[in-house]
Parts: sequence; C-alpha cells; structure tokens
Amino acid sequence: YAQPLLATSYDGRPIKLEGNPELSASLGGTTAFAQASILDLYDPDRSQNLLHRSAGEMTLSPSWSEFEAALRPLLAAGAKQAGKGLCVLAEASHSPTVQRLRRTLLQKWPQARWVEFEPLAGDHEALGTRLAFGRPLRSHYDLARAQVVVALDSDFLALHPDTLRLSRAFAATRMPDSDGPAASATMSRLYAIESRHSTTGAMSDHRLAVRSEAILGLLVALRGELSKSAALAGLTPQLPPQVVQLATSLNATEKAYVAALAKDLQANRGRSALIVGEGQPPQVHALVHQLNEQLGNVGQTLRYTAIDEAAASAQGRSQADSLAALCAQMQAGQVETLLILGGNPVFNAPAACRFKQALAQVKNSLHLSLYDDETSQACTWHLPRAHYLEAWGDARTYDGTVTLMQPLIRPLYLGKTPAELLSLIVAEGRGGMPSGRGMELCQQTFTELTGAAITGTRAWHDAVQSGRIPKTEFAPANPTRQSLASAWGSTPPSAAPPQGFELTLWPDMHVYDGRFANNGWL
Repeated sequence: YAQPLLATSYDGRPIKLEGNPELSASLGGTTAFAQASILDLYDPDRSQNLLHRSAGEMTLSPSWSEFEAALRPLLAAGAKQAGKGLCVLAEASHSPTVQRLRRTLLQKWPQARWVEFEPLAGDHEALGTRLAFGRPLRSHYDLARAQVVVALDSDFLALHPDTLRLSRAFAATRMPDSDGPAASATMSRLYAIESRHSTTGAMSDHRLAVRSEAILGLLVALRGELSKSAALAGLTPQLPPQVVQLATSLNATEKAYVAALAKDLQANRGRSALIVGEGQPPQVHALVHQLNEQLGNVGQTLRYTAIDEAAASAQGRSQADSLAALCAQMQAGQVETLLILGGNPVFNAPAACRFKQALAQVKNSLHLSLYDDETSQACTWHLPRAHYLEAWGDARTYDGTVTLMQPLIRPLYLGKTPAELLSLIVAEGRGGMPSGRGMELCQQTFTELTGAAITGTRAWHDAVQSGRIPKTEFAPANPTRQSLASAWGSTPPSAAPPQGFELTLWPDMHVYDGRFANNGWL
C-alpha cells in the first residue's frame, strides 16, 4: 500500500523523501524501504530500452512505436475472440487508475483473464474475514485505546502494511506521562507469541517462543480459558473436536502463559487487541476475529472496512492458487499472449508452478519491469518501467485514501507506467502514447471518483497540492459473524503434537523478498 511521501528536490532532482504529516497512513514517518526507494531512480542498472527476443536473438528497439506496430496484430487477433488467449499477470496494485483500466479491459474482452500475484501476498486476512463474516474485510486497529495488545506471530511494529500508524499509536501508550490525546494513564502491555525474534517481540513485555504451527493450539487454549468467565461463557460458534483437542498439547509453561493472558484480557474487555500475522492460515485469522468481537474490541480498538477492488477480486482463492491455475493453462497452450506487469515470477513464483517452463509455451510474452531481470529474459518483449518519482500516478493507502503522485524529474529513460501500458492496450495500439498521458489517465480517475470536472475547478489542483483525494477512504463495515464450524473443511488439523523441524519464511528487513537486492542503502 502507498505511503504518502513528500520529496525534497534540488536542481530538478529528488534527493530526499519524508512522510506526509497530514495523512494518518504516514504521520510524517517513512519505512526504510520507502526512504531507500529514491536510490532506485538513479540505479545505473535500470533498464533503458525496449528489448525484443526471438529465436535466441535480442534486438534493441529505439522507441515505443516499433513495439506498438508489433502489438496491433496481436490485439486484433485477440479481439476477434473477445480476448480469449489474452492474460494479464500483475503484481499487487492499489492504483484506482490501474483498476479502472482493468475493468475497461475485461469489459472490452470478457474472455481475457487478470491474475494478481505477490510472493508475499497479504490474502490470508481477507480469506480469514471471509470465513468469519462471509465476505472479505480489512482490519484497522486503534492501539492508542488498547491496554493489552496480543501479537500472534505478527511483527506489526515492522512489517504490517499499516506499520507507521500502528507504531506511533503503540508508542503513545508506552509513555504514560506524555501529553496529547493519545497519552495513556498507565502503560499498555504487549504479549508476543512468535516463532522467531522480531521487532515486536523485542518490544514485548511477555514473550513466548513457540513453533508457528503451535499458534492454533495456543489460540484454542486461550479461547477455552476465556470461556470460563461468566461474561464469556459459551463462546460461539463451536469448534470441531479435532481442533479443540489441539489445546491438550501445551506444556506447563505455555499453559501458565495462556492462563495469565486470559486473565488480563478478561480484565480489559473493550481495551485489548489481538493481531495475527499474515503467515498464519485463514482459520487462525477467523478465530482471532471471533475473539476480538466477543472481547468487546470491535468498535473500540478494532474496526472493519470494505477492501479495494484488487483484493476483492480473489473470490476466496489465494494468489498462489490463482497463479498455479494460470500456469496449468500456459502449459496447455491456452494462453496466446501474456502481459506481465511488474514483479519477477520466474525468480519468485512457487517452484511447484514451474513458471519458467510454462512461460516457454506462451507465444507472445511481454514484461514491464525496472530491470531486464530473469522474467524479462524469458519473455519475447522487455518493456522498461518508469520509476514512480518520474511519472504521474495514484495509489491507495491502507485505509483507502487515494493519494496522487506527480513527477519530480523528467523520465531518465524510455519507461512507462503500468497504467500507460494498459491504456495503450485498451486503445488497441492506436493513437500512440503522447507525453503527459499519465496525468490525463489520473485526471479521468479523479473525475470518476469525485464527479468534479478538471477544467474550471480547483478540486484537481487542491488534490495534487495536498497529495490526496478527500473522502475516498474505504467504507466502514459492520460484519455479522458466521459459523466457523465448516471453516476447517473435511481435513481439520491433526491433534498430534508437532514433530521434527518446522520451516518458516519471513520477509527480509533489508531486501524484502529479494527485489531490493540491488539497492545499496538497503
């Protein structure tokens, strides 16, 4: 999700990034990834030209006109079949303009497919709320009002999409003598149950080291302890017996920890927050949502909103499953043209997908990327991508607020944004890609979101100056709890104690999933 940034520019060159203090998603702060992203703009290894690969030979294209000429017959052939055989594989994008063009493309060619994939996808929360409430929702925590915070395999102080706001709110409750509306009379308490050393665990008051797969058993045991109180007796819905039995595998230290935690939560109903990590399965997310509701936290320390179009389009399927289905179609020769918007799936797609082998079965493959990387080298066309500091664009923050991006420097190379490339494809290669097209695309989205005309009003100029479009936050949601008994499917977790080694994979604090390996600051 977007971090609202303000850039310092010197002699026409951006040199420093800071957070926008007027937006709650930033509050003037930035993450290390955002701070260092300015270095990618000047990276000498960035792709500077369009490249065409065919029959083992590579040809450098001096302009986009040559690519447009090659694109037209491909799109014309696809149009005859309503887009059958055309697929877009996109990295995560929360740009309203990209989503608008996505709708346009699928309306124009209903047989085309759009698949989104991120190696570190954030879809377990959406799948968990679907299990708990019957529809995907987004959780927003107000830790400034929480006296007890429980992190279940969650490093929310470092790796959560809303980490800047969560960190500041949590810090305010750790300074009881501070001034301001967020100051707390007493210090909050942080419980961390995790399988590795994390930033959140280092800040915790009570840390319990367990295997990641043991989180479910601890959660079931906690639920059992809470149900002993009169206020929480008879927690519903009931869990399958196999799931309830997981609580019996706890050792003495874990049982004591759970008992103390349950007592603290009971004493702070409506003033606590349970946060579960993205690596936990959707069923664990669903159980945490249930406990937060029955502890009285919803509406106090936790609220829900709708989610954006990109996340809602999954329809109950994980991104890994969607990618696996696409690879099967590619292997079967059902994908004629594949457009890859960003990402590097040849490098980071699950090995079981055999993505590179499947890609070799696609006749026409196009990759938009900052670098001529592994995926570009396996495609017929490599298209240089514009850096966000040299292009117009828009994006949503975690709470849904639409932010606007304006270029701070003329494009250093021949890069284009995903929105500009999609616009060219929707137009079937006609009309070219004139200078300033990115701003026009953002203005069209602005008009759609606000109903305000661009010409003759100050609304657009005010939005550009402030960096946001007012009243674009996600709509609040008041979910109704569903039965969780069927959430486990026909194969609930085994009640046997975990055996052998456990492998857990986490984002790296320096290079994330590897995409920042060429950034010297990271």
